[in-house]
Amino acid sequence: MKRTVLLAALLAAAPAFAGEGDVDIVPNGYVSQVMQAAQADRRAPAAAATKTRAQVAAETREAIRLGLLAHGEAGPVEITQEQASLIRRAGLRALAHEAGR
Repeated sequence: MKRTVLLAALLAAAPAFAGEGDVDIVPNGYVSQVMQAAQADRRAPAAAATKTRAQVAAETREAIRLGLLAHGEAGPVEITQEQASLIRRAGLRALAHEAGR
């Protein structure tokens, strides 16, 4: 009997806490900020892809060919305007090839 009353009390109180977005477990409201961001991410519509898979693969292969992908603990690699143009053209060639199929 006590178990049933306890369960009923918990179920009755659950809706009161369900909408609470500002319950702080960690000081400075960190948990509530994370929860609000997670809820916002679920509500945000997914962005449409602007490049095809073939474009991304071709651009990646070109960046590898040019030696622009850092490995291990190497720092970021500076890219020149010419290299960016070569990568962009590789993606466009892949797109044209894909459209010609």
